[in-house]
Amino acid sequence: IEKALEMTSAALKYGAYNSELLNYHGCFLYFTGKNMQALKALQAAEEQDQTWAPPKYNKAIVYYYQRKYSKAFEEISQASKLDPFYIPIILWKLIISYFVSNDEFEQSSTELKLYLKYKPQSWMKSVGKFMLEQLSEEELLKEADKGKTAIIQLEKLCEAYFYIGFFELLNKNKNKAV
Repeated sequence: IEKALEMTSAALKYGAYNSELLNYHGCFLYFTGKNMQALKALQAAEEQDQTWAPPKYNKAIVYYYQRKYSKAFEEISQASKLDPFYIPIILWKLIISYFVSNDEFEQSSTELKLYLKYKPQSWMKSVGKFMLEQLSEEELLKEADKGKTAIIQLEKLCEAYFYIGFFELLNKNKNKAV
């Protein structure tokens, strides 16, 4: 991550100033614990292209981890309006809404159910089914284990364990989540 941050910093220094680069730069700043700088970079990315959802999505995640749930929900809701069928946004909206209100959580659950009903099969669709308790932990891990390459399989397994842990936290099973 440090090398990626160094490279995006250099590119920005030499004038490669666009929303995608700023978005990546903001993510790398966040990953290195520089939250305020990350939010500034993500805001700049958003200003470069106000129709692109990733900067709002990533700002929502930064706010979420800062426990600023209302701000996180506001950002993820705006991202959802820009890209309503991007499953990570739908999943994060569900997660964040849990900390905002029961009504928002129910609405987000409904949005996820509709997505799962009408969109074609994908790996993230399996994650969504797990979050709605339509797949067991074991079934999700089996789906993750079906990666076409070892790298994809590893990425899916990492995501599966992340969402399994997150699900346990949402259900107040802190010991099982760790």
